[in-house]
Amino acid sequence: MKRILVIIMTLVLCLSISTSSFASESEVNTFNNESYQSTKSQVIRIYTNPSLKPHLIKREIVVNNSTSSIAPAAATDSYVDVMNYLDFKQGQSSITMSYKIVAVSGVAPDTLTIAQTAMYKNSRLGIPSTKTTLTATILKPNIKVGKTGLKSFSVSSSKFWYSSMNVTITQGRNVGTFYGQTKTFLANSKATLYPYYKDSTSGKVMTEPSTTTMSKTTSIKWEKADRAAYIKKYSELYPKNGYKWDDYDIHHIKPREYGGTNDFNNLIPVPRNFHVYTVNDWWRYY
Repeated sequence: MKRILVIIMTLVLCLSISTSSFASESEVNTFNNESYQSTKSQVIRIYTNPSLKPHLIKREIVVNNSTSSIAPAAATDSYVDVMNYLDFKQGQSSITMSYKIVAVSGVAPDTLTIAQTAMYKNSRLGIPSTKTTLTATILKPNIKVGKTGLKSFSVSSSKFWYSSMNVTITQGRNVGTFYGQTKTFLANSKATLYPYYKDSTSGKVMTEPSTTTMSKTTSIKWEKADRAAYIKKYSELYPKNGYKWDDYDIHHIKPREYGGTNDFNNLIPVPRNFHVYTVNDWWRYY
């Protein structure tokens, strides 16, 4: 009986080690929802009640075209929700900027003028430049849900992108201007968003490059002994990682061809398929 129990426990242990050594397909595809959803958007809520101050505004960043995060309005409020889009045509070197009226409540304004601008930077804290603009003036009969406009443009290099939007309304003698912008996203020359990955064992994140202007340089060597040394140190720090290392690459967060080192802090274990077909492919078009 004891022998049977030992055999069963051994089989369970082997099974748990085997299944934990692989990153499942669902894990690879959902490392960061924002990295895999091509539409990046923001809703600007414009209150049109004459009794409200023109600067009053509720706005939230949302993903997947959801407006659920917008604060509920009072029953007497009149407002228009305008969504500000950035749609990355990943792998196609193209981005589409667009607006869409997604809600109208109560009394619509007399006019609604939208000025939307696609902006890019070489770093998150860098000085923004204008890529292209989209403007439209919509009169009251046409200020309704579904009204939209768009403008596509091509890209040829890696940039940090966002879309800013000014919305000006007139309501009788009242005029108000409202501003908002999407979050900022890093995309390469193919308009592919930088992939997000978090090592589930260490909690370490594959951080994005701080700038899009790094120049290539002579790569330092990375050999079997370097890989073995990393795995040894990682396993000492995280002895219960359960990784089957033959299925993992050791990724240089800052690539060696851009001056990255073999320092432990610059390395992260990444599932091989994800590394080859997603991470390396992103850097190929950096």
